[in-house]
Amino acid sequence: DPLLPILEKIQIPPRISQKITNLCTQNDIHLRHTILSKIYLQYPYSPALIDLLLLTDLERNIPVGQDWLDLAKVPAPLQPLLQAQILQYAVIQGDYQRAASIAENIWPQIEHNEVVLNFVSEAYVRLGDRQKALMALEKSIALDPLQIPMQCRMQQIRDGFTEDKSVLEKNIAIFLYSYNKSELLQKTLRSLAQSHLGNARISVLLNHCTDDSA
Repeated sequence: DPLLPILEKIQIPPRISQKITNLCTQNDIHLRHTILSKIYLQYPYSPALIDLLLLTDLERNIPVGQDWLDLAKVPAPLQPLLQAQILQYAVIQGDYQRAASIAENIWPQIEHNEVVLNFVSEAYVRLGDRQKALMALEKSIALDPLQIPMQCRMQQIRDGFTEDKSVLEKNIAIFLYSYNKSELLQKTLRSLAQSHLGNARISVLLNHCTDDSA
């Protein structure tokens, strides 16, 4: 992999890496963000730090990179990877226009990545551009024909969605996995509680959380 030598050059010191690892168990999301931001000022090229800041922004429900992305000093060969990450988080946050704009800027770097193409397709669907959505999904499925859910999604985009109200009459099982993300878990449960899911049963695996998730 031609990127490995670059990644080796921008590794952060082991003691800082351990400090970052320990932060993952920090329950106070705002304190975690504050500490990460201070470390990031010293190592604005670190993929590990950037990954955690992206996740923290997602938990804080603010546009990813809003208050730190401009300071990033990621080597040029890694820039498309960073932008692809931001694209995916933008789709998760519902910022479909941002995701589509990023896709257009880095298209040559993502057109052979089926995972990113799936996110791009969803962004275009939400923006009402069914043609571009199908194009991205067709490329994705050509790269990996075993993506059965994406094949179903493509048919749904092409033929339209027909609501099956009988589903709500059946028993629905929802399984959630969480580890030390109490705030995000509470938001998820509140959102599910406000949904009309019929006779649904929710199971949560907390995996020995050390925060107040329980």
